[in-house]
Amino acid sequence: MKSPGFAFALMVTATGPASSRTFQYDVRIASYVQAQRRKCKLGLLSSQHPSSVGSWKRYRSATINRMTKNDDDDDDEGGKKLPSFMDAMLEIPDPRLLAGDLLFILIINFLLQIANEVSDSDFWMNGGFGQPMTMPTSLLAVIVRDSKMSIAWVLGGLWNRSYSSSSVSDDETAILVALKVWVDYCSLRILLELGDSILFTHSTISMWIIAREVWYTAIVMSFFRWAYSRFR
Repeated sequence: MKSPGFAFALMVTATGPASSRTFQYDVRIASYVQAQRRKCKLGLLSSQHPSSVGSWKRYRSATINRMTKNDDDDDDEGGKKLPSFMDAMLEIPDPRLLAGDLLFILIINFLLQIANEVSDSDFWMNGGFGQPMTMPTSLLAVIVRDSKMSIAWVLGGLWNRSYSSSSVSDDETAILVALKVWVDYCSLRILLELGDSILFTHSTISMWIIAREVWYTAIVMSFFRWAYSRFR
């Protein structure tokens, strides 16, 4: 009990802070007090520095208030960062580029459907291109696939900030950004197919169909981005 720093530490423990944050402040202040006491004994501090227990109580209260205010300011700043990040992510400076992406995704769907029909032996047995026109029975599948592809591509585009004018500033940049979006697109398409298979259809996933789809997408979307950078 002869050490003032030890006595102050006991006093801090006896008062029992209400929260864990205040307890951390007390521990830090107690360590600071002991360091200041040792400096006082060595004559390193002036006589104006607070040395009584009452002064240290006031110093403790002021320090806790200052630390609490700084932590609240940090919390407010962190709370403002998320909306700013979301605003930046969802910003689409060039809506025409977004519309073009959706249009060419739809074109890819039509190309995929034509490839599926032509590769089916029943198509040729029924007359091939000379058979009468009927209402397509696979229209719903085309709409569902187009929706998945559009969602995956737009999310990948937003993540890579590919709807700004700088993303199509020149030929090389346009193709490079398109390939970056395509990489994220592939991951999202696989996740969407897995989710749809597990939660809804409970059917197997044809990796050949997925591979053909992402291959078509890489070629067509890179061409569109390159053409857009040339003729916009």
